[in-house]
Amino acid sequence: AEADAVRPGRPLLLGIRLQMEEGWHTYWRNPGDSGLATRVRWQLPQGFSAGEIQWPRPMRFSTGPLVSYGYERDVLLLVEVTVPPAVPGREVRLAGRVDWLECLEACIPGKAELALALPVRPASAPGPQAALFAEARRRLPVKDAGWGFAARPGGDGFLLDVRPPRGTTLREAWFYAAAPRVVDHAGPQTLAREGTAHRLTVP
Repeated sequence: AEADAVRPGRPLLLGIRLQMEEGWHTYWRNPGDSGLATRVRWQLPQGFSAGEIQWPRPMRFSTGPLVSYGYERDVLLLVEVTVPPAVPGREVRLAGRVDWLECLEACIPGKAELALALPVRPASAPGPQAALFAEARRRLPVKDAGWGFAARPGGDGFLLDVRPPRGTTLREAWFYAAAPRVVDHAGPQTLAREGTAHRLTVP
């Protein structure tokens, strides 16, 4: 947990940390051509509810003709838990089962039953893992008003027009579709300059 206590009526940020040995990887919300996204099934006290996983920006993996998206070494998947305004007792237990797929040349399914007990207090302080949460937040995709985007059909795919902030030049870009069956993950994505904008062709 990011905080050292549960505060009634205030959201609580939890994290599922995956640490992988060298060369191994797990998967993003859209795994691409192969793989499975990490899933969590929560067991929470009455009145508590867990939001969707907040996915950090993924890496792109190429294995033969396949392209997948995911994480190497260390990743913290953030989940915001809604806490009811009244929490009985002095402590709550937050639990869940995590399922993931970890791959090198072969893939191994993994699972873990996790639980965390936290005190209930009117105030909280940063927990012992707060620095991990700060780093995970830095890896989340963000909206930036300085960038402009527009997409339209084109050829056998679509064209993504990108207007970066003044003084920014793109040398390489990839479009990662959050949903499956939107793009040809292994297909070539070409970037071309058009005046002050760039155009990314995505199959």
